[in-house]
Amino acid sequence: MSGDDPARRAEPEDDEPGEGAVEPAGVGRLLAFSDGVFSIAFTILVLDIAVPNDLSPAGLEVALAGQVPQILSALLSFAVIGRFWVSHHDMLRQVRGADSGLLVVNTALLAAIALIPFTTSLLAEYGDLVEPTVYYAGMVSITAGLQLVMLWWITRRGLLQPGTPRSMIEEAAGGLGGSVVAFVVSIPVAFASTTAAQLCWLLAFVPVAPLVRRLHS
Repeated sequence: MSGDDPARRAEPEDDEPGEGAVEPAGVGRLLAFSDGVFSIAFTILVLDIAVPNDLSPAGLEVALAGQVPQILSALLSFAVIGRFWVSHHDMLRQVRGADSGLLVVNTALLAAIALIPFTTSLLAEYGDLVEPTVYYAGMVSITAGLQLVMLWWITRRGLLQPGTPRSMIEEAAGGLGGSVVAFVVSIPVAFASTTAAQLCWLLAFVPVAPLVRRLHS
């Protein structure tokens, strides 16, 4: 009869974060692949910004003025995707291993990131219309929601490194939750005013970390 403690047998080994886990080195590969997708999304944002060749000074001014919507939309999405990238990077730095569930959620998140440049182009061309405004807000909301799911999965499956501050997780969840709220709220607002809806998006950039820290102080 074996003398093994059943409770001990039920505990996962230190190098096995959960069912279907991969080696800890897999996190580095996950980060590298994800960074590549983020980089491509950043690059695509500027592809629509261009002016014709051989313009006169007056023609150049007109052409540049015509590119203002593209530039503003690109800057907005640079900020949005950049924020997602920072949060994603900080999140995965605290992970000690990845399982198949994390890979699936991360792939879905990257698919959403890859679609943001498309909705950005729609917004740049037809930003005064309801549909492009709603599409953009919906895409960003879905992306933030997927990153929240990713954070939930990491904590639920015990994939975090020992000693990861709980405050860090709460601050990340607060920031992502704020983005979801700001962009979801803007969707019904867009049917009344696209300008007001787009102004709602600025609320996503309000820092919530100080508020979270104050609530726990």
